[in-house]
Amino acid sequence: MKLLLENWREYTILNERINSLDPDSGRRFINGLLAEMSENDNVISIPDKEMAGIRKWGGLKGEPSFLGAGSRGSAYKFEDKVLKFTNDRDEAEGAALLTGKMHPNVYDVYGSGQRSRENMKNSTLTKQYTSYVVVYKFLNYPTNAMTDAAFKLYYHVRGKNKEMFYRWETSNSMKARELISEFVRSIKEDPMLLGATPDQNPSASENTLPKIKRIADDLGWSNEQHKLFEIMWTLIGGAYAHYLDSSEAVEEYANKITSDPRFEHFHQLALGLTFLKENGITFDDLKASNIMEKNGQAAIIDVGYSIIEGNPELPEIEQ
Repeated sequence: MKLLLENWREYTILNERINSLDPDSGRRFINGLLAEMSENDNVISIPDKEMAGIRKWGGLKGEPSFLGAGSRGSAYKFEDKVLKFTNDRDEAEGAALLTGKMHPNVYDVYGSGQRSRENMKNSTLTKQYTSYVVVYKFLNYPTNAMTDAAFKLYYHVRGKNKEMFYRWETSNSMKARELISEFVRSIKEDPMLLGATPDQNPSASENTLPKIKRIADDLGWSNEQHKLFEIMWTLIGGAYAHYLDSSEAVEEYANKITSDPRFEHFHQLALGLTFLKENGITFDDLKASNIMEKNGQAAIIDVGYSIIEGNPELPEIEQ
């Protein structure tokens, strides 16, 4: 009963939506810190004629609502669209490469362009150096599980096996689940695959990766199968948890990770990275502010700080 209650609490927390940017909270992220909004935050201080041109170009309707700001720009919500001003050319070029292309785990970009020097000159100081404008579909705020999956993927794409996350396959989630099922079934049939028992090897800080590799070799898995299993198996508990002590512990842990929402969100974000890579964008800036929810899945919404292939055209927005 206690275990069921703990699992329910964890499930509830993971599926809670990040509400630090709640439209009614009166607070927004400004340079990475939550700050109280003022009435002036909703005012976009650029020439009226330019704003009229941007509205027409981006199909923007309604009044702006401030979403947040960073060192490279600021974003505003117009009904179901977001208008972002940025001085990051990589972000603007990446958005240009994505315009009109749809993927379940990447935001939908409607347009990316650049402002005229004259308009920038006539703007207030906060907008004088934001050269580019991007319009994309507004997405809902993410859950704790989505942002935690992004956090875990961030460290993988900065590691030695990062390339596999830029060629992630749609079938990888199912493949991983099948490998986990085979792993559990094989250990239940032959517990000796686990090797030393806890009594023989009681270390609480034992790294389980060598044991996983040995069992994978015993099962005749390829290196690709082993790496996929290792990544998804250690996704929730890490490499030092007690989940290889017995066949019962293995089965319990397998049920836990395959039902955890982070399992699928991690998979979804890796598919998003692969889609970006296929479209000339090498992206690894995975953080909570760059993740949103799209039709129940985790999606990447900002491609700043990326490596962009080619030289995408960024048309000047007409007045």
